[in-house]
Amino acid sequence: MKEVVSPNREYYEALVFDDIPAEDRRLKAAALSSEKYYEKRGEMAEAFGYTPAALRRLAAEFLDVFPDCAAEMTLVVMPSLRRFNGREKLVNGTAVAGFGVEYFCAGRYPDAAAREKELRLTAAHELFHLYHGAKSGIWQAPGAPVVTWLWAEGLAVYASKVLCPGATASDILMDEKLAAACAGGCAEAYKKISPALLSVSAEDLGNIFNGGRSYDGLPSRIGYAIGFLGVERLAERGNSLAEMSAWSPERATAELKAVLDSW
Repeated sequence: MKEVVSPNREYYEALVFDDIPAEDRRLKAAALSSEKYYEKRGEMAEAFGYTPAALRRLAAEFLDVFPDCAAEMTLVVMPSLRRFNGREKLVNGTAVAGFGVEYFCAGRYPDAAAREKELRLTAAHELFHLYHGAKSGIWQAPGAPVVTWLWAEGLAVYASKVLCPGATASDILMDEKLAAACAGGCAEAYKKISPALLSVSAEDLGNIFNGGRSYDGLPSRIGYAIGFLGVERLAERGNSLAEMSAWSPERATAELKAVLDSW
């Protein structure tokens, strides 16, 4: 496991600036050195000390659970301009997980336990993506359809549930509205998004996973809830997390679609 706790242009380009227009990219880059941003430098300095050490411990715990992890992990702690608390991606063939340091500043939490819980949930989700990508080859690369994302994200949310005993649906989905959608079963939500299952368009992916337009009032990022419930149903049928992690993309998406279509 490699650890990066310093500015790195390659990782910023891949994780922070990859999907925004050039002009917005310049503005966001300028924001990193703005006076307003640097007003938080003391708070962020503390978080830069806390986050890598905590991640090192959480990664060791993760590898104890998944000793077959073949991913050459690079963990990057960086200012994300509040674009993400955790994000994973292949960067020049290397599995990289980025963690937005702003989200782990002590001032955001009522106590140390709450901050530890948030980082543990985030790390479980992102580290599992790296493990799953190496294990099954199901990287979320450009060109993957919506149903592939449903599987990958749903399995990562389910992994967070397994790795963080006692976590609620709101905890693992990091959204109370998505947790409420899960409580309702998501059958109607699935019917609304199902025409886009095989779509590879960035717009459809954004609408379902990244806070794009809502589908008739559904919560943004509804794909996480739908994917999670589908994976949970498969687990209830006797499929373990380790087994499902090794499924080929073809089998995984077929199994998931069969469950979702039965709702």
